[in-house]
Amino acid sequence: MKTFTTADLNKHVGEVTEAAAKEPIVLTRHNRPKFVMLSFEDFERITAPLKDNRKVFRTADTPEPYRTDLLKALEDVIGEEGDDHDSA
Repeated sequence: MKTFTTADLNKHVGEVTEAAAKEPIVLTRHNRPKFVMLSFEDFERITAPLKDNRKVFRTADTPEPYRTDLLKALEDVIGEEGDDHDSA
């Protein structure tokens, strides 16, 4: 990862942002890492797993791995409810 100072950013904004467009860079202040600059695309890729990834599907459109898990969970619940009614 390339490193630039905050003074470099002020003096050579084009060079620094061009470098950040290619890969994340470190910006230092007083010889200490203070910031990371990266392209918006890299930011989106990195933060995508952190976003709310709940999805809603119509039954017919549910992808196979979810469908299998859902059916198994429903079978488990139905089986448990059936066991409760049998013992009453």
